[in-house]
This record gives sequence, C-alpha cells and structure tokens, in this order.
Amino acid sequence: MVISPEMTGVALRGAELVRLAAGGRIDIAKGRINVLDAAPTGDAEADAALAGLAAQSPPWALAWCSRPPRGICDAYLARLAAAGIIHAEQRTRFGFFRVTRWQIIDQGRAIDARTRLDAIAQGTGQVGLAEAGYGGLAHATGLAARLYPGRDNRALRRRLEQIAAGRLTARTAGRGDLTVPDAVASAVRVAVSAAQDARVAGYGGRYLWPG
Repeated sequence: MVISPEMTGVALRGAELVRLAAGGRIDIAKGRINVLDAAPTGDAEADAALAGLAAQSPPWALAWCSRPPRGICDAYLARLAAAGIIHAEQRTRFGFFRVTRWQIIDQGRAIDARTRLDAIAQGTGQVGLAEAGYGGLAHATGLAARLYPGRDNRALRRRLEQIAAGRLTARTAGRGDLTVPDAVASAVRVAVSAAQDARVAGYGGRYLWPG
C-alpha cells in the first residue's frame, strides 16, 4: 500500500470517528462532535479518542479528523505487528540514514482488503454506509488511483469518486431518539472530506510495502 504517514493519520482518525458513530458513542450536529456515551469500548485507540472528545467542548468534526494526534500511526502499526500482519525492517539509506520499512506478511489479509474494495468499485447501484466509508477513503487518499490505473479502470475510479462524494450512499432509517445511520453518514462525509483536504495539501509517499 502506498500512502504517507500524514495521510494515514488523517484516514485513521476518520475511521475512528466512523466507528464511534456506528457504536452510538457520538453524534455530529451542526458540524460538531457530541459525546453520547463515554464508557470504554474495549479498544485502546478508540477509547483514547473518546476520552479526548469527552474532555473538551464539542470540537468541529472536520478539524478533529484533520489533526490526528502524534503517534497514531505508530499505535496502529504496533497492533498490526503484534497480530502478525506486518513486520518492521530497519534499513540504511545513503549509508547513514536509518529508516523503518513495514512489510505486509499476512498476504491473506491484504487479499481480503483488496477483494472488498474490488467488490465496491466493480459493483453497481447504491452502497451501504460501511462500503461508503471504505470506498470513499480509498478515493480520498489517492489509493484508488494507484490500484486502478489507466483508461481501462476509469469507470472504477469514477464510481469510487462518486461514492466519496456521497452520491451513491443508500439512505437508512434511524432508530429511537438517535438516528444512528445519520450520525454514521455524517461521520463518513467528514472522514472522506478530511482525507481529501489532506491529499490536496500535498501529502504523499510510501509507508507500507507489500512483502
């Protein structure tokens, strides 16, 4: 996967927002994030994000996603490494610069992720909120352009672009006082918008390499 640390951080922050909204922990009203339930979720990174949100006045959702905390990438990379999905390799560039390259060693997980994105890009009609977030972030981060290059894949890139713009997201009825799908839809829009803004800002480069 080709993506920069900065872009990865913004995308991860957006994914956290979507997860918290899907779990009914937050809502987004008038562009601000409101915490509905600050109880621990059992996920270390999600809990840290939720605790931070609960400790401040409702922040602007787009600004919150666009400014991920320092170390967010390292935290998720450590989780993937502990699970045996990726592996760190220390290398030297130009004889003295030490750099860390991350190799994907669980090719099954990589294939599953690609298969899921292929199904979204090659599908027809509307998509659910989960697919909207997945496909939308793939377009917003520039990953779709690298996975589906050339004229032959133009239709796939166009579909992911439309998904990112929210034009193909199916409407789902809410439940109770909290319209959960509305909160998730808002979170998906914010996450994709933040990633697109980061991309326009010029973030780019290599971060993960296939094994």
